[in-house]
Amino acid sequence: MTANITEQSEIDKAAQRYTAEGYDIQFDPSNDMVPGELAGYLPNFIATRGEQHVLVEVRSDISSPERVSLVSVAERVRQLPGWRLDLVVSGPSRKKEYKPNLLSQHDQERRIAAADTVATQSQDYSGALLLLWTALESTLRRIVAEKHEKNISEPFRLLKESYSLGLLTKKQLADLQRLAEMRNLVAHGESPGSITARNYQHARDVVTTVLSRIREDE
Repeated sequence: MTANITEQSEIDKAAQRYTAEGYDIQFDPSNDMVPGELAGYLPNFIATRGEQHVLVEVRSDISSPERVSLVSVAERVRQLPGWRLDLVVSGPSRKKEYKPNLLSQHDQERRIAAADTVATQSQDYSGALLLLWTALESTLRRIVAEKHEKNISEPFRLLKESYSLGLLTKKQLADLQRLAEMRNLVAHGESPGSITARNYQHARDVVTTVLSRIREDE
């Protein structure tokens, strides 16, 4: 085990242990996969075996302040037949200051302008959405890094962390999860299907609304 173990590798290792015990794993579960009584909470993954469902949280430090927020979740989970919450502690963390070299606000605005140009002049809405995502991701990664000292670039985990910090509404989280799905397909050279000018405009409205709100609060 090396010193520079990423958060995702710890999550993967925890998932492997559940898989070895016969559980099926669902990474980055969506809101509709979690009981309504737990609205607003999303675990690292859900492990399912028969009628047993396990909400799994992976943490590098059991004394982390994030554990406090799980207390109320645990209380609610105990009232749900067939569900339980597991906190997996991966071991002592070696935290160090991380300052990612991310886009400035000026560069973010240039990316959004470039996205508009691509969308209107070439109707390449897939490429335009990818540019939009980079503008959003740079801001969310910066804030998460500042507050939690986490360098998170994986889209769905980044969105969940941002939602937990109050940077996104529940509706924005759902909209941006759909954008992240398209972003992943485009970034890996796959086709996300038919994307229209209306789809692009909706995504643009969500991204610019989130960025404007964050800038007002800072």
